[in-house]
Amino acid sequence: MKIKKHKTLTLNLHVIIILIILTVFGLNLNAQELRCDVQIQKPQAQSGSEQLFQSMQRSVYEFMNTRKWTNIILKTMNVLSVLSL
Repeated sequence: MKIKKHKTLTLNLHVIIILIILTVFGLNLNAQELRCDVQIQKPQAQSGSEQLFQSMQRSVYEFMNTRKWTNIILKTMNVLSVLSL
């Protein structure tokens, strides 16, 4: 019975230490600004307006790239580039 208690106590201690480490390192994380290239691909079969898709592409581009996601002033090298395939 004593061996089982010792293993449980050791396991609980390890869990507590891991949680403390994750909390301390988690406090130092910062968000990054974005720089996105947006391409809207319209379906081949659809006969929709080309202007609608261009307008949607421009709107998404402006929203993603002009929105200030953080209060941090970043240099261009710190900006996260997004590439979607």
